[in-house]
Order: sequence, then structure tokens, then C-alpha cells
Amino acid sequence: MKIQDLMALLKAKAIVYEVDGAGIAEKLGSLLVVNTILLGDMSALPEIPVKVDSFKRAIASRLKEKYIDLNLKAFKLGRESVR
Repeated sequence: MKIQDLMALLKAKAIVYEVDGAGIAEKLGSLLVVNTILLGDMSALPEIPVKVDSFKRAIASRLKEKYIDLNLKAFKLGRESVR
């Protein structure tokens, strides 16, 4: 099955959000934050019951100090990309 066929099937059967996580990460200067961007995207969906502050606290508590600001910015840009 080609990727285009798979995407068409997913779009027909599910809600699919396309996110340019790599593009956003490149703008931030680090491809290592793609997952944080996608987490931000997911956190902006109305079906997700977790509060934004809970995500931010989790990010800040699990990373070394020097990576926190970059990841919080990635999370924020991910949230904004859904709107």
C-alpha cells in the first residue's frame, strides 16, 4: 500500500491532523524537539482532558535545565499549529 493510499484511508475513516513537526523544529534549531511539538499539538485537541499546565510541569520536571525553555517553546508552537 502506498503512503498516499494509507493517508486517504485514514482521512476517510478518522480525524487526521497533519502537523509539520519537522518544519517547526527546524525553525527552532533542533530536530530533537519534534516529539514535544507533537505533544503540544495533541494537548490542544478538545478530546484531551489533561490541563496545559500539567503538560508544562511534566516537561520542566523531566528535562535538564538547559533544554526546558526550548521544549516549552516547542510545546507552545505545537499547540498553536492546531488552531
